[in-house]
Amino acid sequence: MRISILLAYGYKLAARLSAVKRKSQSLPSFSVAIIEWTAPLMAAGNWTPELVAIAGGHDVFGRNGVHSASIQPADLQKPIRISSSLPRAVWISAAQNGKCVP
Repeated sequence: MRISILLAYGYKLAARLSAVKRKSQSLPSFSVAIIEWTAPLMAAGNWTPELVAIAGGHDVFGRNGVHSASIQPADLQKPIRISSSLPRAVWISAAQNGKCVP
């Protein structure tokens, strides 16, 4: 019985991911930096870049299927393109540091 419940959840999740991917294809793409750790500073890797791609974006630092990579604070100071679809904390932080590119 537990296996059938897990399979049902798996099918629902796959359907939801497919719906997100389908809807995101008609939207403008965006770039995002996802930080997994702050000490040491590390970009998210493994499956996170795949989720960004499914949503129609490009992960600036992370690589699909590759472990999280260490990055330098200077890497985050480079201008990034801001999209209104990004989480509010991301664009506020970038705007406060003068790193927005509309």
